[in-house]
Amino acid sequence: MDFENLNYLKTGSPQQQKVFDVLESTQIMAVLQEFTPVLAGTFPIDIATDNSDLDIICFWKDKSNFIETLENHFGSIENFSIRELSISNQETVVANFILENFEFEVFGQNVPVKQQFAFRHMVTEYEILKQKGIPRSNPNFYARNLFIST
Repeated sequence: MDFENLNYLKTGSPQQQKVFDVLESTQIMAVLQEFTPVLAGTFPIDIATDNSDLDIICFWKDKSNFIETLENHFGSIENFSIRELSISNQETVVANFILENFEFEVFGQNVPVKQQFAFRHMVTEYEILKQKGIPRSNPNFYARNLFIST
């Protein structure tokens, strides 16, 4: 699965198709393009629940530029917040906001997205779900079986 190309969402579950439409209409991925944004978390692997947010992970080389981009494009959006923190000894920037009835979390580190924990974790979950033959669009199964043994 190529998680860097959002086209898989167009032909995915109804929930994934809605996410694709929101990402297209808001142009959020285009705004973040210079930071190689990738949708991560539960929506790409089709196990999202009602409480899931849209996690977009990014790679920044210039933290100030990343923060400025987030503030300039999303700072006036409902419930916008931004914070800097350290995660696993990595400088991290996290912005949250609500757009088109979806909660967004934009997460950025000076680490290429494919090397970030969120990406690696999502790919591992996807592979486990695929190995177990768990059908897509079945968050109820996932919710009942949070610990999947390998």
